[in-house]
Amino acid sequence: MTDTGLKAELALSMGGFSLEAALSVAPGETLVLMGPNGAGKTTCLNLIAGLLRPERGRITLDGVVLCDTEAGLDFPPERRSVGFLFQDGDLFPHLTVRQNAEYGPRARGRGRAETSGIVAGWLDRLGLTELADRRAKELSGGQRRRAALARALASGARLLLLDEPFASLDATSRASVRAEMKGFLEMAGLPALAVAHDPVDAFVLGDRIAVLEGGRVVQTGTGEELLAHPRSPFVAELIGLNFYRVDLSEGVGLKEARAKGAVFHVLADGLSGSAHLAFAPSDVSLSAEAPRGSPQNVFQGTVREIIPLTDRLRVIVDAGTPMAAEITRDAAQQLSVASGAVIWVSVKASAIRVYP
Repeated sequence: MTDTGLKAELALSMGGFSLEAALSVAPGETLVLMGPNGAGKTTCLNLIAGLLRPERGRITLDGVVLCDTEAGLDFPPERRSVGFLFQDGDLFPHLTVRQNAEYGPRARGRGRAETSGIVAGWLDRLGLTELADRRAKELSGGQRRRAALARALASGARLLLLDEPFASLDATSRASVRAEMKGFLEMAGLPALAVAHDPVDAFVLGDRIAVLEGGRVVQTGTGEELLAHPRSPFVAELIGLNFYRVDLSEGVGLKEARAKGAVFHVLADGLSGSAHLAFAPSDVSLSAEAPRGSPQNVFQGTVREIIPLTDRLRVIVDAGTPMAAEITRDAAQQLSVASGAVIWVSVKASAIRVYP
């Protein structure tokens, strides 16, 4: 059977930096690369796009070899069928949405009628038909990203690369654009590889997350898997969130958000159904006895792991679903926190963020 999706083995040295990473992305899957600045995330995208050449490596897409250094094979970017979406959308500002989308198929020799049909189809599927004659510079941030995606898909891309696709968006539009982009990627059904710094961006957009540290993949898994079983203090600090996919009840005021293994009570007027829920470990309180006062979310659980961080401890508690709390070493000593200990976990509804 022919391999499908992306498979990449990449090795490159630049100055004092060394990258050695193996990545795979299945058709219809989005893999998000996370890591600190200089970890090699964008370098991976540039190698796969053909903008950089690996010293050693092999890249295949749907079984077609795009680069094999041992065999001396290296397709140029225009022959790789890769769509690259940059932070600002990277559209031609003087062209309309339609003209931007037409650029790829025309450059590949498609006739006018065929190009028109291809472009019209993608503009319709991405909700851009009414914006087709608007120039790129007249679009909002979310509209620019949709237009850039239409241009990539119309050009015949079989792989999508996204470099910090939400970095330039304000907080108000970021959540809606993020959810919209996730839906469009699922509709396209192509393998997608994205770079993100914000854990919420990574958790919402990615089916899996690969964490790069110093040019090496130190852990790969779903957001829940990384949270439940971080393999190093670096990964624990990088993820930095409790994150869950939930089924949110209707109504206003305090309402239920059902995650796998736990029910949260949250404030999320205007949202219902499938959603995402996140809160910081620093917003989680631990106590030896059931807490008094006003926390709306109280769970009893068992300590599964204690991870030393720079100036505190991260405590992973199994409370029906994994929850992470961060406490001082003094607090841990006072609570007699140890692996296997039974402890109470609480978090206020006001500390929980809910996203579409």
